[in-house]
Amino acid sequence: MSSAGIRVAARAAGATTASQAGVGAYDARLIRRLWHYVRPYRREFYAACAFLPLTSAFALAQPYILKLAIDEYIAAGSPQCMAFTAFAYSAVVAAEFLCLYLQYWLTMRVAQQSLADLREDIFRHVQRLDAAF
Repeated sequence: MSSAGIRVAARAAGATTASQAGVGAYDARLIRRLWHYVRPYRREFYAACAFLPLTSAFALAQPYILKLAIDEYIAAGSPQCMAFTAFAYSAVVAAEFLCLYLQYWLTMRVAQQSLADLREDIFRHVQRLDAAF
């Protein structure tokens, strides 16, 4: 059954919105059609996806480093290792920033390039239409 058919059946069953009808933002046909424009930039797309878990890992490492600093060095009375802990914490914050920046930059680059390709195709299509359109 097509998505239009699902909407009609859902309205007949009493659903008033698309989310109630089970027709959400994820439409496999739409994703396949858009993938055509993202495919030329798939390396950047996959790289952006790879930075997501890295960013999360660096964000999760920060409280753990603070825990180690408090439990192992401050509570134990060995402040000489605090310099290493401060350096490790700073490095993790910098790595998180770098991964987040690269992920955002790559995502925007793929989005802008694929959107430009989509606009070019739409423009070419409109130019081929009859003037009566």
